[in-house]
Amino acid sequence: MNTRQAELLFRLLADKEIEMSEWMEHYRISERTLRNDIQTLEGLLSRESRIFLRDGKIRAEFPEESRKAISEMISSSDFYRYRLSNEERILVSCLMLLCSSTYRTAGDLAEILSVSRNTVVNEIPQMKEWLGTHGLTLESRNKFGLRVEGEETAIRRAISDIASDGGEKSRMFSMLVRQMLYQKEVGRIVERAVLTYEKAYQMELSDASFQKIVLDILILFKRVQESHYVTYEERWKEGWIWAAAEGILETVRRQAGMAELPEDEVFYLAQSLKMRIPIQKGLLEKREQDDLEMMAVSFACSVCMDCEMETQISNETLAYLVRHIAEMMGRSKEGEQIAENLYQAKLEQVYPRIFQAVKNHRYLLEKVIAKPLSRDETAYLVMNFAVAMEELTMLPVKTLLVCSTGKYTALLIKVKLKRHFNLNIIESVPAHSVRESRIHEAELVLSTVPLEIAEKPVVRISPLLEEKDILQIHEQIEKVYRRRFEEGVKREARGSELAAPSLTELMSATRIRLDADAATWEEAIREAGDLLVQDGMAEPRYIDKMIQNISRFGPYIVFVPGVAVAHAGWNDGSWNLAVSLVRLRTPVAFGHEKNDPVQWVFCVGTAEGNEHVAALFQLMKIITDNQIRQQMEDIQKPEELLELFRKNE
Repeated sequence: MNTRQAELLFRLLADKEIEMSEWMEHYRISERTLRNDIQTLEGLLSRESRIFLRDGKIRAEFPEESRKAISEMISSSDFYRYRLSNEERILVSCLMLLCSSTYRTAGDLAEILSVSRNTVVNEIPQMKEWLGTHGLTLESRNKFGLRVEGEETAIRRAISDIASDGGEKSRMFSMLVRQMLYQKEVGRIVERAVLTYEKAYQMELSDASFQKIVLDILILFKRVQESHYVTYEERWKEGWIWAAAEGILETVRRQAGMAELPEDEVFYLAQSLKMRIPIQKGLLEKREQDDLEMMAVSFACSVCMDCEMETQISNETLAYLVRHIAEMMGRSKEGEQIAENLYQAKLEQVYPRIFQAVKNHRYLLEKVIAKPLSRDETAYLVMNFAVAMEELTMLPVKTLLVCSTGKYTALLIKVKLKRHFNLNIIESVPAHSVRESRIHEAELVLSTVPLEIAEKPVVRISPLLEEKDILQIHEQIEKVYRRRFEEGVKREARGSELAAPSLTELMSATRIRLDADAATWEEAIREAGDLLVQDGMAEPRYIDKMIQNISRFGPYIVFVPGVAVAHAGWNDGSWNLAVSLVRLRTPVAFGHEKNDPVQWVFCVGTAEGNEHVAALFQLMKIITDNQIRQQMEDIQKPEELLELFRKNE
């Protein structure tokens, strides 16, 4: 039974019918070769088992009592019966060396792999290259053989990568590799334990993450049983991730009858869980989370403005974006994989504007994580902004249909509208009944006759719904979506509104200085920051931290032409949530390519929680409005500026 035949038997055993054309194309074989493979398999199976071709598909019938025997037959396959490719042989050789506590000779490997010793010797450079990519070295000593050298954590990651890589090649290869790593019964215990704690702590694991966590645990126990332990100079022991890791290992240890584990092994699994579970609030330390949120705010605001979402999107949704961006940055800084295989060309085709906006501003994040964003990380960001964009069109528009020619015409219009739009037709009425209808609930009115209704948008349409009608309806629907957000309408799919004070509640006339003098951007930040300090809202070190952040990461706070919005973490010396503002007599350069020079400098005193995020977004919506900006230029008194902001909150 060769590789192709074993794979075919695997698929059929899972009760899957297989398209002949796809199978032949995948393996580049003829129908005659396929029939020969089936004949070979039937010779290995019992008489009651049948494999046949019908209607262009491959199907099988296996009696229930024979399925176990078939599975055992496949499981008993070895590397002699399964013909390894060169790439697979390299991986298996590395795996055997990684799992060995002693030296292994080329002859040992050759005997297990059923190849010549020369074949193994010739492949040693490839083994060294593969191990080198994992920070490991292959030591060779005369009369002893080969042995892998490196840190225990790196060895475990390499073992995991080989086992995971097996799934990318073939099920047969994957099964043979995993067979080297653990017993089936232990695997089932681990799977049950992970499933139990996944539910208990609401981890929401993907299938791939679940399997990798199971694999990490199996490798952990195998290495510990062979007296290979991880060691850490520092480790944390708090939080639900530690509790989950500790619970899983204790459950497996007791049920499998193994010895107690040192705390370093619990920490190892906790780190693995942190890497595998979906990004969510609470994974990062609070201090680090606050620091990353500062950059995430600038990035989110910049992307939203490029996509023209800044005035439509809710504070709540933007807070969601900031949290997830900050979590992604934190994990990326630690070298953890954010996601796998997220990038798809179709995603870029569907959301080209978001992709371009993310690419335009990703340098903000790359400065913090000190490396380029991967394609999957970029795709993760795009998906989050796509969620926000799609949310703008989530709920049907409540529509009143006015039709003067009767219910059958109205029915025809409804069917045509359903084909093109996401509308909720709340009522169909003739023109004379409009005032007695549910028009007060409607967001849009569609009418086959002229109507004058000042309080509602009205689109005059043809009973046959012509192309020009469709375009007008589209235009009005977009206006409805914009109005929803501008009026603060929250959709049911979101949670409760982000509780936060208004912008003008965070400002006062004493925290506004008009036509101040500053020669540099540092002086401008100090001018605005001093207003917070003098009003008892922050310590002087908060100003130093804001300047330090800009010096370190660049002018990321200048995400609007002519405006800088400075902020730091709540534990950097901010006492209360507050906003100060300085208008400079002479604009200064912050070093931004497009948005210099800066005339308006806001400083936001932050607080523990997300309230300062909402304040930043309120600011963004005001300072990106050209009409408001123009009026700001003509203001002469702080009180007048406050009143202008109050009118536009």
